[in-house]
Amino acid sequence: MTRRGGRPTLTIMHGKAITVLEMDYPIVEFMALCETPYNNEVQEPYAVVVLLEKDLIVVDLTQSNYPVCENPYPMDIHESPVTCTAYFADCPPNLIPILYFHRS
Repeated sequence: MTRRGGRPTLTIMHGKAITVLEMDYPIVEFMALCETPYNNEVQEPYAVVVLLEKDLIVVDLTQSNYPVCENPYPMDIHESPVTCTAYFADCPPNLIPILYFHRS
């Protein structure tokens, strides 16, 4: 994570290849997403989640051009009443209707 020419950047190194991604806003934090949470197993990241001052992006590391996953609801996270978000995969199919039912 560096600033190049005044713009925040994220450097991705894969083997001997180096890619520098320029960000629109300063980077607050980033985290690599891996298939396994165990440090003693081979860590092969498939994406990087980047929290920017005014956005949240996910960079797809499985494709050579490192596309950014489109955010369907762009917003300034720091001006939102949302204080926590979580992503759960492989949820039971009946969970979503229950969440809608309990929504106020």
